[in-house]
Amino acid sequence: MATDAERWRFMADNLLTLHTSGERYMVHWYRSQGPGMPPRYYPVSAGGSADEAVDLAIERWERKHSRKYSSSS
Repeated sequence: MATDAERWRFMADNLLTLHTSGERYMVHWYRSQGPGMPPRYYPVSAGGSADEAVDLAIERWERKHSRKYSSSS
């Protein structure tokens, strides 16, 4: 389980955004389409709490990269 500092460092290192929609928290990143165009959002994870959503995003990153996340990596 990550600490709050590790969660926020992960979010910053990976340029992720956290927001809530009703009772769910979602972690995503977005790419700008260009001037006058709406950004495209790419969902990363979702959970019942902010901690759960970010922890799931970290787990997904670790599976994809086959190693533990470290803010120094």
